[in-house]
Formats: sequence, C-alpha cells, structure tokens
Amino acid sequence: MTVDKALLQELVVVNADYDIWSGQVRLEDKDIKLGEGGELPPDRVAQLGNKTICDPASLKVFRSLRGATRRMLEGYGLPFLTGWAVPRSKLSEILGKLETARITFEQEKQAFLDNYDSSIQNWIANNVGYEEAIRNGVLDRNSVEKRLDFNYQVFHIQPVSGEPNAEKRLADQTKGLAGQLFREIETEADEFYQKYLRGKAEISVRTRKRLECLADKVDGLSFLNRAFEPV
Repeated sequence: MTVDKALLQELVVVNADYDIWSGQVRLEDKDIKLGEGGELPPDRVAQLGNKTICDPASLKVFRSLRGATRRMLEGYGLPFLTGWAVPRSKLSEILGKLETARITFEQEKQAFLDNYDSSIQNWIANNVGYEEAIRNGVLDRNSVEKRLDFNYQVFHIQPVSGEPNAEKRLADQTKGLAGQLFREIETEADEFYQKYLRGKAEISVRTRKRLECLADKVDGLSFLNRAFEPV
C-alpha cells in the first residue's frame, strides 16, 4: 500500500506540548517520622514517594487550560501520531486559538510565580507539624518557572523515500483516520440524540451549536473519504 500524497497535502499535524508542575518534589527519608510518637504525613502533604510543597489548587488553572486546548483540537481533528490530525483549511483558525491559549498560559504562569512565595508560606501555615519537611523541599522561583511551559508545533507528514515498510506503515495509519472519524461521528451522534433530541419537540441554541460543531468537523475532514460528503 502506498501513501495517498494528495491526502497528506490536505492534512497537518498539530502537537500541543504542556509541561505542568505537580507542586511536588521527592520525599526524603528525614521527612517521615517513624517509631514512638512518629506518624506518616497526610495524603495532602505526601504520596507515593513525593511531597507536596504548595497548594495543588493553585496549579489547577494550568490543567484546565490543557483540557480546553485538547477539547479545541478534538473539535477540529483526530488523535494522530504525536498530536492531532487537522484539515489544512482550518489551520489559520486553529493557530489563532493556540496562540490565544499560549498567551493565557503565560499570563497565568506569571501570576502564579508572582504569588509563589506567599503560596508556599500559606501551605506551610496550613500543614502544622510538617513545616520543616515542606521548607526542605521548596524549589526556587527559577526552577519552578522551567517546570511550567506550553508550546505548539505544526508539521506536514511525508513518507520516507526508499523505505517501503515505513511508507506502508504510514499509509495504514493515514487510511485508518477515515474509519476513526466514522466511529467518532456514530458515537457522538448517538450520545447527542439520546441526551438532547430524544423526546424533545425543540432544541436550545446551545444544543444547535454543538450539532453545528460536529458538522463542521466532518466537513473539514471530508477529504479523508468521499463517503463523508452525504454525512
């Protein structure tokens, strides 16, 4: 099987890289008090060889942004290789949203770093008895900054010339995208019907918007298979 190069020209892969710090560092022997009068630290402070040195809630915004970015890409394309296969025709629109997400991430990152020291002190104050263990693990601001990052890459896929096995592998994966999209449409359409249409005499504007987004996704990826045109 050979790769459909015309199809590849219509397809781009977007990779969204999120590095999100957990707020944890390695748990050390001296952090655990055993023997008479000793006790294990509570789950909020230590878990599975790690100890938490700042309030995890303060990092929740970064996980929310990652989730929103993934849902956005899911609305345009399909998981493929290391990222998402999306239609080239929608790339400008997608890049605009990714850049907005990157700017928002940087703003939230700066806000987190500006409040980092006070956040540490509040965490220490709220975990009486484990102050020293937390202080011993505190990272400096520069180290934390390196643990928070978001970037994205966009690339075309081309088969390796002279390597038939590699080309066949890519052809198989690319061809599988159409079936993947059909299965996704079937699942989403059924869930949509059961939740929003079954037994209803009318639908809300929000419900209609969800249906339009699904239709736009199918339209954007219809080049994968001509059978999508009537869908």
